[in-house]
Amino acid sequence: MPGKIRNKQRGCADPAERVELKKSCAACTAELSRLRKQKQTAYNMIEDNPKLKALLACEMDAWAENDPYLSPREKQVLRNQRPPQEDKTIIR
Repeated sequence: MPGKIRNKQRGCADPAERVELKKSCAACTAELSRLRKQKQTAYNMIEDNPKLKALLACEMDAWAENDPYLSPREKQVLRNQRPPQEDKTIIR
C-alpha cells in the first residue's frame, strides 16, 4: 500500500496534495509495522507452544477436507503432501 501512495506522490504536482500523500504513506507504514510485530509475536507463540501448533495443524487439515472450493482430486493431493503429524510446521 505505501508503494502505491509513493507512486501517486511522484506524479503529483500539487504541493498540498503531496503533503497529504506523505502523511498517508507514513500512517500506512506505521500500521504495517504494528501488524508485522503482532504477526511475529503470534508466530513466536505458536512455535513455543507445541499443543497450539498441533491444534493449528488439525485445523488446517479440517479446513482442507471441508473446503467446498477444492475438488476431490485437490484434496487427495493435499492429503498426500502432508508430513506426519509430529513433523508438521507452520509455514510463514
